[in-house]
Amino acid sequence: MERDLRQRLLTVAEDLFARRGYTETRVREITSRAGCNLAAVNYHFGGKRNLYLAVIEERWVPRALRIREEFVRNLHRSPSGPEGVVEALFRAFFQSPFTERESWRHRRLLAQELAQPTEALEIMLSRGLRPLLETIRESLQDRLPPGVPERRVRLTVFSLLGQTLYFHLARPMIQNFLGESPPEDELLRHVKDFALRGLKGLTG
Repeated sequence: MERDLRQRLLTVAEDLFARRGYTETRVREITSRAGCNLAAVNYHFGGKRNLYLAVIEERWVPRALRIREEFVRNLHRSPSGPEGVVEALFRAFFQSPFTERESWRHRRLLAQELAQPTEALEIMLSRGLRPLLETIRESLQDRLPPGVPERRVRLTVFSLLGQTLYFHLARPMIQNFLGESPPEDELLRHVKDFALRGLKGLTG
């Protein structure tokens, strides 16, 4: 029962922190929605700050690591060469193992931290994002010709990730602009073609 309450507090808190950010979220609203009293937050987490950090460590970081796992899994099924990295990254986000609500919370928590950083941002970067980015970099570097500077490869990782995330998040806008919802395979072909043209510049 106590474990159920702890998980319920994490779920409610994650939703409110994602919606309003750390500063604007009130403990009283968390406990009201979770159906418990204020003492429950202190008992299970030791206060609002630790509850927020628990949300990041127990909910956000595992999802970020799961995205990395999906990328690696997709990489083994993707074509050889740099296009395989692009495809694996695309599918890791477009064929996400998370619900829409989980994906929304994940994006919003990161956006809140980037807008108003707290100590949680370092946890996100070091334990969640950096492992993903380093795995993408290593995979890309291995598939490029020798001699491409690592710094250029690192910047390219952000270009690939940015393009993938944008097409993932902006699908309603793309649908409105095109007049229809494009098939996933069409978006993948477009992203791969566009990215590969850019990747050619690394070796030119």
